[in-house]
This record gives sequence, structure tokens and C-alpha cells, in this order.
Amino acid sequence: MKRKFILLLLSTILVFTMFPKNHSFAESNSLYRLEIADFLGEESVNNALQQLQNDTGWWAEKRLSRIDNYYRVSTGGFYGEEKVINVLNQFKAATGYHAEYKPLGEGIPYKTVRSGSYYGEDMAKKVAEEFTANTGIQATYQQNNLGKNKNRVLSGAYYGEDLAKSLIQELQTATGISAKLEPTGKYQEAIRIESGGFFGEETVKSVLRNFQEKTGIAANYEPIQYSEEYNVITGGFYGEDNVKLIVDQINRQLGVSAFYKATNQAQIYTITIPQLIGDRLSKVENYLKQNNWWYSKESTGVKYPTHYYLYTSDLYDQAAIQKALKFFQDNHWWATTAKTANKKYQYFNIVTESTLDSTKMNSALQFFSKKNFWATIETTNDIGYPYYDIVTIPLLDNQAIAKAESFYKNKGYWYTTQNTGEYDYSLYHIVTQDLLGKENQEKALKFFQDRGLWAESTVSGDAKFYKILTGAMSYEKAVAGKQMIADKYQWYSEVKEMPLPSSIVYSNINKTFDSILAIQSAKSPKLDGAGQFIASPALIQYYMNPSNFAQGSAEFYQFMDLTSPIDLNVYQIAILNKYLQGMGKLEGQAATFYNAGKTYGMNPIYLIAHAIHETGKGTSELSKGIQVNGQTVYNFFGYAAYDENANVSGSQYAYQQGWTTPEAAIIGGAANIAKNYIYRSSGPQNTLYKMRWNPFKPGEHQYATHVAWVTAQTRYINEMFQLLGSFALRYEVPVYLNQPGPTAKPTGEAQFAVLPTHPSLVGYTTTNDLTIRVYPNGNSIGQIPNAYTAVNVLGSNGGWYKVNANGVIGWVAGEYVDLQNAFVVTASALNVRSGSTWGANIIATLSKNNIVVGVVDANGNFVTSEGWYKVLLSDGRQGWVSGSYIAAK
Repeated sequence: MKRKFILLLLSTILVFTMFPKNHSFAESNSLYRLEIADFLGEESVNNALQQLQNDTGWWAEKRLSRIDNYYRVSTGGFYGEEKVINVLNQFKAATGYHAEYKPLGEGIPYKTVRSGSYYGEDMAKKVAEEFTANTGIQATYQQNNLGKNKNRVLSGAYYGEDLAKSLIQELQTATGISAKLEPTGKYQEAIRIESGGFFGEETVKSVLRNFQEKTGIAANYEPIQYSEEYNVITGGFYGEDNVKLIVDQINRQLGVSAFYKATNQAQIYTITIPQLIGDRLSKVENYLKQNNWWYSKESTGVKYPTHYYLYTSDLYDQAAIQKALKFFQDNHWWATTAKTANKKYQYFNIVTESTLDSTKMNSALQFFSKKNFWATIETTNDIGYPYYDIVTIPLLDNQAIAKAESFYKNKGYWYTTQNTGEYDYSLYHIVTQDLLGKENQEKALKFFQDRGLWAESTVSGDAKFYKILTGAMSYEKAVAGKQMIADKYQWYSEVKEMPLPSSIVYSNINKTFDSILAIQSAKSPKLDGAGQFIASPALIQYYMNPSNFAQGSAEFYQFMDLTSPIDLNVYQIAILNKYLQGMGKLEGQAATFYNAGKTYGMNPIYLIAHAIHETGKGTSELSKGIQVNGQTVYNFFGYAAYDENANVSGSQYAYQQGWTTPEAAIIGGAANIAKNYIYRSSGPQNTLYKMRWNPFKPGEHQYATHVAWVTAQTRYINEMFQLLGSFALRYEVPVYLNQPGPTAKPTGEAQFAVLPTHPSLVGYTTTNDLTIRVYPNGNSIGQIPNAYTAVNVLGSNGGWYKVNANGVIGWVAGEYVDLQNAFVVTASALNVRSGSTWGANIIATLSKNNIVVGVVDANGNFVTSEGWYKVLLSDGRQGWVSGSYIAAK
């Protein structure tokens, strides 16, 4: 019974995963979630997620939903600042976008002409005025940084401070020079008398008054000894009435302010006698001891001065010192002498201000000389700046600059002409702020285009949009939650059914399979990864038809939603690293792929498979590292590695992106794929099938040209999932109108397109024993024994020709056949026109490597007209092609 139930459950799951659901009504047994979008940037979505979880208590997570571009639009040049400001203001008013104008091209530098140095401000001012009068050019004089030591006048020594001060006053009156005194010679140290200690402030005050009255000497006092204040707390007394009596007794007998406090024991009280010092403290302690009452002391932290000493002012006269000492000796008080830090000088020099003015110095010397006093000029360490340069206003006009230079040349004066660092511009362009998305970019471009103004846009950054996914809930709760979110937060949300494990969604493509096949065939998809051979329509149809890849096959992973999240533990990362062993620079990088997938919202298994395919399991030159401008760069995803020259274009792109380590190449490549494909703002291409075939916009923005590009990766995806175990994945399978059922994969020659040629095309072999093969590089079916044998050329592909050689039809290598009157198309697409002008109607379009026959005149010369060649198409029509895009074969 249990086994039947399991089988029934599995059958039910299979039905749900095999067929798309109709969500027009809510099913009672289904679970739903809310998808809330869009939030620009991680900070925005993180804040919204935190707010939602705090307010509702719901489980929810963020997920990358799409990646858009920021664009910056810049214009061509506008002549003159007034013109560009006018257009800029119009642009801001019309679009609401912020923009600014910037100089364009190289500006003309402003220059100044600077003279050599002139001594003194008066001289510099005089020359500057003369310069302006002679040239008509405004100039200023500026103090420069050439310094010179200042001088001062130093007099001889004068006895007595009063005399020296009177001379300074005379000097300043006579010369206007400021000066000061500087003591010199021997000095006398100051002495003061310090007494012993006196008890109590009143006592020391009395002694101080008596001292000053009898000696006439100034003095003061300071404390030298302190007494600490205490609170005394007794032991416990029983009963409140009893303790009250004891408190009253203490206060009466001792003259204190005691009080009692209850303890944490019933009917037990302690007595506190506060703020006791000195004799009062001793009296209380003796009292308590006499009554045999236990007590303790607690310091209040307050100290009171009890003893003071007296000290005199600074004394220099011995008579005063002895007089002071005698006062204390007569009263039998101890006293002593003590040196202070002060000194008293008897001799003084007069020192003038330091200056560069020699006139002032000479005036000061004459002052002392007239009084027969010695004095001298001495150099100081003070630096003055007496030198000035003359500098013109900034000049643009070369004639004005030459005129300024001539002024100094004619006088034989030194000068220099210098750039100011500022420039005058005649051309300006407008540069917009970063504009989000194509709509804003196109609006900005349209403003300029509508006015006939040139403008271009460049991608200036990425704009990542996120959505919030809630946990599972009932349909009713999800609908109520949607309304609450709209009302409370004004966020847009959708009710979505929770996907079943490994669920499949079938997407309807409202176009016929054949119409899309025709579009894809016109793009010349390649049969091989090297891009040499064009695939046949039958092979294109096989790989493009979803019906050919059944669920459960390795190829079915091409429909896997590449945004399906998977979590890997350290053991699974180790399994993947073992899988990558021996794959060059991919080895050991499983964690890097996993982290890149987490960062950019992509399945890491796909990223690894993609890299394995593009690098040939780590053997490609791009994966080994290519030197560009002295740096080794890596490219693991074939990004910008175009068929014509993959290594050059792919390495140049890697260099521009800064992919100088394997890790940088993995992370950077994943970021590009996420932005430009998986989360593409103009339509996500979130499956390998969509990346290759882009069914909603066929022929546009396709990752590769190889028809088997998808299945080349799915085999690696399948191998890795078999190692790791099962995961809940989502699949999206396209369904076309009139989509055919499963078909067999073409083999042999049926895989190769035959690019048709005109029936008249003839070629001549250039070697003996040329092998004819069943298809390019296929088995031999015969030989053409002699060189110069004529063969009919029926078609071509990848440098091989399909020929009819004496009834044997097969393929030969084109390098051994010369074609008669034929051209090979060198452009990726070449229009054939009805006439020999660019304006003539297009009658056909040829692909690269198509062969056309040139029309020749009676003399065997090609028919041409001003660089255009007349050609025969495979269907017999004639037309004209530009000679720039064909080569003779």
C-alpha cells in the first residue's frame, strides 16, 4: 500500500511539472508568495527588506531581478560660453535632467610676465608705475620669498634700571625707534624670610600685622598643616526610646549634633556624630570609650587648615633681611632665609627693534655717539623680506605679452613669462548626469537631435534592480498582503504561485517556427566552434527545435533558469574542485565561481560549464593568459572573442576590463553575463537556449554563432549535477507556433550549408591528385589526377568548394582551385544593388565568403563603374556591388 502511495505522489508531481498551469483561479492546495519589485541598489532593497520583516514578521529574501545601464550623454562643441549656457538651460528646462558644461579641447593659457627682484617697496612701486605708463598693462608688485637677516643697535651697559629706562624714552623721542632693556652682568638673588608654624588663622594674622608694623616689610601667610574631618558611628542600641535618650545626652554633654538611624535589624539603631575634627573629635572618642560604647570613624574627605607659616616679600637688602630675622628672634619664634627664583640686575643694555632700515640704524648710532655712549650694529636671526617682484595681470594676447617682455629687455632687466594654470576656452560641450535606462538616454539624445545638434551616449555604470520574495502563504493571505503592501509602503507586488521542485514553465512564442528559422539561417550560424563552416538549415532546425531535447536528458539543461539559486557546502565545493582538476587556470576555482554566482544571482554550475566550454577545458590561449601591454590577462567566457580573431579581440577586452588574475576574469565575466544577458533590462536571456537563440527577438543579441554552443555546455552541467545530487531547479521551455516534433540530427554532408554559385562558375585545379571528399574534411570519394582540370563549382562553404568533376560530385579544398571571373565577399554582409550607386535599390544581400561571378565585357575585362562591379547572382540575376567589399579569387 505504501509503495502505491509513493508511486501515485510521483505521478502527480510529474503531471504538475510536465504541463503548464492555468493560474486564472486560486487552487486551495497551492501555496503562494509575493514578489515585490523593483528596488534600485542593494542599500534600497536591504532597507525595504528590513522594514518589511520588522513590520510583518514575514520570512523574505532579496533577489537580483535585472541589471540596467546608467548612461551619460555628451554633446559636440559650442562656440562661446554664452551659447553653451543658453543650450544648457534649455536642456534642463525641457528634460528636467541635471547637466553641466565643460571646456572642450585645449585652451589658450593665461600668462603673466614677472620681473626680477627689486630691493624695497618704494623701488618696486616706482618700477611698477613706470611699467604701466610705458606699456598700458596693469601690474602689481608682490613681496617674494628672498629673505635677509635684520639688524639692531646694541648699547653699552648702564647702571640702574631707572637710568636705562630714561635713555630708552629719549631714544624713541629722538629717532622714532622702539627699544627695550636687556639685563646684563652680575645679578643679586632674592631672599625671603620664612617663619615656623602658628596654630590657628587668627594667631598668624595677628603676628603678620605686628611684623609689618615693626619692620615695614611686606609679608603674607599660608597653611602648612591640616586636620581631617570625620563622622563617628556607634554600635547598635536596642529600642528607639532608649536611643533617643542617649542622643539627647550626647548632644547636651558634648555640644554636638548627633542623630540616630535604624539598621536592618528590628529595634536596633546606630548613632552618627558628624563633622568632627581636632579637640571635638578627641572629646567624642573619650566620651564613647568611658561609656564602653563601640564606635568607628569615617573620613568625610574634608580637611581644615590648623597651622600657618609667614613669609616675606623678596628682599635684596641685607639690613632688611637682618631686621626681619631679628623680629622673630626677639619673640623667640623660629625663622629662616630661603632663596626665590627671582633676580635683580644692576646693569642693563639698550636694544633697539630689529629692522632692515639702515637709516634707522644710523640714527640710533648717532644718538648714542652724541652722548659719548658706546653702541654697535649687530645682525639678528630675524628674517625680513625686502625684495619685490613686479607681476602683470593674466594676459592672453601675444602682442601684450611681447610688449611687457620688451619693457624689461630694453632696460636689460631680468624677467620670466609663466603660465598661470588657467585657460581660456572657445569651445564647450554639455555633459549630463548619469541617466538611468534607455528611456532617459533616448530622451536626452532626442533633445539635441531635434535641434540638429550632435550628441552621443556612453555607458557610465550599472544599475542593479532587486525584488523581494516572501515565504509561502495561502492565496487569501497573499492577496491581503499585496493590498497591505500597496497601502502601507506604495510598493508594487504580484501574487505568484510557489514553484514546485524542478518546475517547468512553457513560454509561448507568438511566431511560427519556420519564420524564426529563416531569420536564424540568414545570420549564417556556424557548424563548428572555430566558426569556419556555416551550418545547414537542417542542422539549425535541429538545434533550434525544443522538441528535440527531452526532459531528463543532459541537453534539457539548456532550458534551466540560470537564476535558479543553489546553495553548496564545503564538501560540494571540494567535489567541484576535483572535477576541475587538470583544467588549467580553472583548477581550484570552484569557490570563485560559487561566489560570483551568489553575487550576481546566477547558477554557479552553469558558470563553470560555460567556462569549461569556452576555454576547451582550460587549454585555450585566452584561459592560459595573454600578454597585453606588459600585463597578463585572462578571459574564461569568450567575452568579445569574435570568430575572425578571437585571441586578439578577447584579450584586448580582458585588458580593458582589468582581468589580470583568474579570479578577476571569473568575477568580471560573470558580472558582464549577468548584466548583458541573464538580467538584461530590455529582456532577460536567463536560459542557455535564450542566450543562443533569443526566441523573443530572434537574430538579435545572441551570445554565440555555433549552433551546438548550448549542448556543448549542458553535458558538463549534467556531469556536475550527477556528482552533486539533485536540486530544486526551474525550467523555461519555449513553444513556437507550428513547432515541429522531434527530428533526427543531420549527419555527414547534411550538416553543411551549400552557399550557391552561378551555374556558369568554373574553376581550375592547381595541383595533381586533388582529393574529392564526401563533405569538407570527410572521407575520400575520388581524385582529380591532373592540375589545370576544369571543374564546375556548385557551391562553397568555409573555404571548400562543392564541385562536379567529370560526373563525380563532392568537396575539394578551395586553396587548390582557381576560380574564373569570380569574387569572394569579404564583408559580413554585402548588399547587391540594381545600379552602381549607393542610392540604388537593394535586390539581394550576400554573406561573408559567398562567391559571385563578375560580368566581363567582350575583351574579358570586368564591367565596372566608379569602383562598382557588375556581378551574376546564383539565380541568374545581375546587380552591382562595391569593390571595397570583394576580393578576386
